[in-house]
Amino acid sequence: MTTNISESLNNAMIKARELPICSMLEVLRMMLQRWWFFESRNEAAYQVTNFTKTVEGDHRQWQVPDDVLSIDILPPNVKRPVGRPKKIRIPSKMEFK
Repeated sequence: MTTNISESLNNAMIKARELPICSMLEVLRMMLQRWWFFESRNEAAYQVTNFTKTVEGDHRQWQVPDDVLSIDILPPNVKRPVGRPKKIRIPSKMEFK
């Protein structure tokens, strides 16, 4: 006796069975990934809770203290070097300088 999942996979993999093993596994991976993300995306789209409604409330109604509003926030006063950062290697014990 088989489960519904295995029957669904067997039915979906009919054409992929004729492929080499690596290609068949790639088709299986793409198919499972597509199913998984589709299901997760749909579940997340319909999930609405009271918590998210209260947290995402109108920001114009927030009570912010005056001392917080008076703070000027500036970017850091640091200039990064141009280009890609150098890799820091840890030499092995057998390497000589």
